[in-house]
Amino acid sequence: MKKFESIAIISAMKMLADGSWKLSFDCNELTADQLKDFGDVKNIAGKLYFATPDVRIEPDVKDVPTDTNEKSPSERLRSRMFVYYRERNVDTSGFREWYSKQLDKIGQNYLDKLN
Repeated sequence: MKKFESIAIISAMKMLADGSWKLSFDCNELTADQLKDFGDVKNIAGKLYFATPDVRIEPDVKDVPTDTNEKSPSERLRSRMFVYYRERNVDTSGFREWYSKQLDKIGQNYLDKLN
C-alpha cells in the first residue's frame, strides 16, 4: 500500500462520455521522492482524499489491502464462478453473459428474501 500527500489545487474538472470525471491538479514544486511516489502509482486505481488547508484528514486505510496481489471479494467470486462455468460447461452463450445472468439471479434471490 502506498500512501503519500502533497499540496495541490484542483485546476480543472471535466465529465467524460462514460460519466466518469477527469480531474486535473496543479501541485507546488515536488521533491524527487514525491515525483517518484506519483510515478509509481500512475495508471493505478486508488482512493483520493482532498482537504482544504484547515482540515486534516485521517484516511480510512484499514479496508485497503496491504498486498496489491490480493483479490477483492468480488474478484474472488468472479474467479470461482469462472472455474465453475469452465468445468461444468453450463452455458454456450459465453462467460460474460452467463456471469451477468447469475449475478441477476443472486441479486433477485436476496430481494425475494425480503418479501
